[in-house]
Amino acid sequence: ELNRRDFLPAVILGGAALTPEYVNNELRPMYRGKVFFARDAVDSIKIMQELVSADYSRAPENRVTGGVATNITKTKVDGQIVGNANRHQFMVDHRPVKAPFFDSHLLEIASNELFSLLSHKVLFEGRWGFKKAGLSDSEYEKIIETRARPALNGIIDFERQNGILENRAVYGYFRCRASGDSIKVFDDAGNTIGEFSFPRQNRSPFLCLADFFSEDEDDIIALWAVTVGDRIILAEKALYAENRYLDYHLLHGLGAELADCAAVHLHRHIHRELFPQLPLTGEQPLGCRYSFGYPACPDLAAQQDLMRILKAERIGISLTELHQMVPELSVSGFIIFNRHARYFVP
Repeated sequence: ELNRRDFLPAVILGGAALTPEYVNNELRPMYRGKVFFARDAVDSIKIMQELVSADYSRAPENRVTGGVATNITKTKVDGQIVGNANRHQFMVDHRPVKAPFFDSHLLEIASNELFSLLSHKVLFEGRWGFKKAGLSDSEYEKIIETRARPALNGIIDFERQNGILENRAVYGYFRCRASGDSIKVFDDAGNTIGEFSFPRQNRSPFLCLADFFSEDEDDIIALWAVTVGDRIILAEKALYAENRYLDYHLLHGLGAELADCAAVHLHRHIHRELFPQLPLTGEQPLGCRYSFGYPACPDLAAQQDLMRILKAERIGISLTELHQMVPELSVSGFIIFNRHARYFVP
């Protein structure tokens, strides 16, 4: 459409849903303007800073590669030396948790559990787009009470009558050990059944997710995947086919938020299994939860090993050629239990 209108702004594509191969090989060739790939929001800011500070109309197509401007200077470090130094401080007070079982288990999740975890603020403002903008408090509250909340209640009633949610999870505890900038995952016999590699920060403190595991002793990692199933997707398609685009938008936004709620529910379930002496009273469950496609673990191809190890087809999850999950409203990842684990951008 942009080509047809001869309106050719620079376009930045990326995030967890896209891979650089797809953007560069499939999308870039079809557009007459400039196309750049960004791994995440931070990368997109770097690209925009580069674009507004230079005459990009005369820039070669590869002026920005992989989402990072070519004039950004990266600090080169010895990953092994830095990793050992980080582990030295992260392992001092770390004791691996005791797993209640090894391998993976299935879990059914009641829909009311997910609705209880739903943040109405996130749903209404983030997913559905009911923004306050320049409205007064009373004007905005009127919109929420007359439009947003009735829409949510209507979908909840529809779900109770038609059962469009199929909330399922597969998760498990696995022995693992760091190996350089990677984590090797083992079965009960000590055989390597998977390996996940992670980028290292190019600035101090030069973190890598593998730093939160020992290279000398076995640790525990939790792998997981959740989905709200196919039926809600079919319901969305039916709304779309009937030209009910607003209803389609609302249902899809709610489904995406409920998938995230399923991840939170599973994390809480894991907390209760591992730390029964530490009840959850509004606090965050212990462990840092990550998903592939985000900054500290951007490689979506790692989904292949994750799904294979979990046997995720048992809850109906498969992967496309570009490692996207089907059903679309699914979330997956892993949990690190070292208390020093944190979120960061490489």
